Amino acid sequence: MGTSKNIGEGHKEALFADNLAELNEDPKIHWNVWQFNKQPFIQGKLDKKYAQFIERGGVIPYVDIINRLKFGYFKYKLPGWKIENGKNVPIIE
Repeated sequence: MGTSKNIGEGHKEALFADNLAELNEDPKIHWNVWQFNKQPFIQGKLDKKYAQFIERGGVIPYVDIINRLKFGYFKYKLPGWKIENGKNVPIIE
C-alpha cells in the first residue's frame, strides 16, 4: 500500500487482494482487499461480488510480473487462489 499520487486516472479503482492464511488454516476467511493509497476495506471473508475484480497484491518479483503479462496469470501456486480460465481467482466457495 503505497502513497504515490501518480497512478493514472484509469487505475484508481483497481482492487488488490492478498490471502493471509497460514497453510493449516482455512484460506477462505483470511483476505485483505484494498485500493491504491487506501487501507484495506475487507479484512476477513471475501465477498463474492469482488472475486472477479481483484488482482493479486503484495510484493511480487519482476520475473513473475513479466510472466503475468505474458500468460495472463501468475504461474506459481498462491495460498487462497486457484487458476481458472487462465486467471488466478480467489477461493471463496
